[in-house]
Amino acid sequence: MIGSLRRGLQVQRAFFRLGWLTVVSYPLGFVANNAGAFVPIVLYFFFGRLFENSSANVGGDIFTYLVIGLILTGLLDTGLNGFGAQLDTEIKAGRLEAILVEPVSWRSLPFGLVQFTLVTRSVLALMAVVVSLLLGAHYTASNVPMALVVVILGILATLGIGILGASVRILAKRTDPVLIVYSLAAAVLSGAMFPIELLPRVIRPLAYLIPHTYVIAAVRRLLMPEPDGLGGPSLEASLIGLTLLLAVLYPMALWAFGRTMEYGRKIGALAAY
Repeated sequence: MIGSLRRGLQVQRAFFRLGWLTVVSYPLGFVANNAGAFVPIVLYFFFGRLFENSSANVGGDIFTYLVIGLILTGLLDTGLNGFGAQLDTEIKAGRLEAILVEPVSWRSLPFGLVQFTLVTRSVLALMAVVVSLLLGAHYTASNVPMALVVVILGILATLGIGILGASVRILAKRTDPVLIVYSLAAAVLSGAMFPIELLPRVIRPLAYLIPHTYVIAAVRRLLMPEPDGLGGPSLEASLIGLTLLLAVLYPMALWAFGRTMEYGRKIGALAAY
């Protein structure tokens, strides 16, 4: 048991070091790819000034409302797309087959490959919070620990969807229908930019099938200066919804990924696109 745990930690450190070496090898590209994350915060500052008298319930501060949606969407997209993107990198670099011959469970690959991206995106999210504070956003600091719990559950849930998407990508090569459909649904239905109560009643129930909806609603209730009256699921409903999604997603996602890897190895689909 202890030996297996030690081996697992060594594998995770190795994956993290691989991500770090990739970043330091191409620092300019890393900075250029991530600098754009701060631009919308400045734009939302001016949107907040423009729509500060909006009749929609935005917790008393439309700028903070929009910034929370933006930051959480970026973090959740890390779980959604981070593993698939890193898997692409490993395949194109010819490293995937070398990784697969190591005495490591293939089902542990998603957690190893995504961790460095998750750490860097978390740092960027923290920096974005600081920038928003400088521009006048307001957060309830006492509820930050609970908000972090909700965010972790949300990232795990979107990672489950990302693993399913990667399972399709390995064989489909150029298409990723699972993540395309989910990303479109999350952009429209999650309430990141506007309350889900503004959605037509016919499609509003679909919002409750998306992890983004629960995370964004719960964190807003925890951190907004005036959470009373905010729309979307309650904190309790969000925690229950995310827990149920995790219970359903992970057995299915890890099973599908393992079977896809086995089939891809047999037909020689793991080497390159």
